[in-house]
Amino acid sequence: MGVRVLCFVGAILVGDSWVRWALVVGAVVLPYSAVLFANAGRDRVSYDTSPFTAAEPAALPAPAQAADAGPASPGSAHGPHRVVEHQDDAPEIPDPQEER
Repeated sequence: MGVRVLCFVGAILVGDSWVRWALVVGAVVLPYSAVLFANAGRDRVSYDTSPFTAAEPAALPAPAQAADAGPASPGSAHGPHRVVEHQDDAPEIPDPQEER
């Protein structure tokens, strides 16, 4: 932009000749060309150069269907509704209303 300022100052100081008009054209065209050159590098394409190739995750195998085994009973360990007995190891907290 310093060159543009010099073109303006030169156009004012130079007498009425073709040099004055060349300096005016330079002062007008320089900002336009500077913006074009500054914005020219924005449309860059980036390529993936990593050696790693992402693979699709493997599918889980289908669940095995036991054709010879009948329906599971509610208490069996192999059925979908397995009952688990739970014993809490924490000490029992006394109920304050039972003491009354």
